[in-house]
Amino acid sequence: MLLLSQQLKSGESYTQPVAIGKRPKEGKDAQFIPLVADPRDRVLKPQASGPNGKVDMRDLGAVVTVGENEQVMRRIPAKPGENGYTVTGAIIPPRPVKDLPLKPGAGTRFSPDNPNTLLSTMSGMPVIKASGVEIDEALCLSKVDISTGHIKFKGSVVISGNVEPNMEVTATGAITVGGFVESASLKAKGDITIAKGIIGHNVDDGEPKSCHIESGGDVVANYAQFATIKARGDVQFTVHSLNNDIACSGDLLVTGGNKKQGTLSGGEAKVGGKVICNQLGVEGDTATYIEAFANYKHYAEKFEELQSRYTALQEQKMVSIRREIELKKIPKSSRTEEQNAELAALNSADTEAIDKLNEEKERIELELYAKLELNTVESLVQTHTRVTVQFDDEKVTTKSTHGPATFSYNKQIITFAPKLKEEDILV
Repeated sequence: MLLLSQQLKSGESYTQPVAIGKRPKEGKDAQFIPLVADPRDRVLKPQASGPNGKVDMRDLGAVVTVGENEQVMRRIPAKPGENGYTVTGAIIPPRPVKDLPLKPGAGTRFSPDNPNTLLSTMSGMPVIKASGVEIDEALCLSKVDISTGHIKFKGSVVISGNVEPNMEVTATGAITVGGFVESASLKAKGDITIAKGIIGHNVDDGEPKSCHIESGGDVVANYAQFATIKARGDVQFTVHSLNNDIACSGDLLVTGGNKKQGTLSGGEAKVGGKVICNQLGVEGDTATYIEAFANYKHYAEKFEELQSRYTALQEQKMVSIRREIELKKIPKSSRTEEQNAELAALNSADTEAIDKLNEEKERIELELYAKLELNTVESLVQTHTRVTVQFDDEKVTTKSTHGPATFSYNKQIITFAPKLKEEDILV
């Protein structure tokens, strides 16, 4: 180094590393690879047919089923990472990997030859889960109308055509429809997937809507209008949601492949999580009402309960401290056995219960702030007038048309943030 520095010309520099660190090599989480097709994907992707490759929405291809002892899912175990080190030699560990187990469900078991593979134990329709597969008995129908009567089935129901007006379909598994559902009633403990649309009809104020969809999982359809839709999971449409009454514990997503699709307008939506759509509201006098992050009340009530318990424990502690001080004023030689036993039982130094409650309060509060940041109402293209957004007991209503915008809440006020220009908070 010294010799090289003497050979440099004026203004030149030379760099020689004296120590080199190494970044940690990150590992890979466990992966779960389905070995069978997902029936829901099959319905949402009709098959091309004919010499011109045209898509026939009525042709869903073969119904996805499995037989007994077929491989349905494989698990690839997690691969740990490798430590790195700093220039001083300090170890830099990689992030921990998630090595979740494979979970057999109803109708599946571990393969005797490979504990990372699931086999079916019965014939039926596969239901793909995050880390496993369940097999439902499947009833396959071409349509549901007066010729079939109402359908009530223990398992999953696959309907390649339409569900006609005034018909009812009830299933303990999933319901998959390849056509339309018009003024009918569908109820499932699993997902409800409708390849075309959910169609109700306009009714007078106060009258129940003619189409009812209730799911213990997600509801997915091309579009829905004038319907009552309930889901324990997410609700997702591609083209539009028009004048529906929606209640879901998850998210409401109305997003299409182009800017004209993905319209959420009219009706009321009570959404546990976030709302994302292309077009929010509609031109004209149609009012749109959205209550977002309805799960906020759960967090607020939980925090209030913890705060009440914390306050009660603090008050109880202060009573104990005051009593302890009174007893300690009595000379030790003059205390009775009962007073000594009471003093020992008070134990004012024990703060474990209070500390645990305080930690739980902090955890709930941090989780709530994270949820508030995530669960917003967002329009990706345009926001129209007469859109009312509610978080908790706070509401705002748009009075003019805007471009893409986001409504968010910080436990006190709702902030309306257009993305094309700066605007103030709506009040």
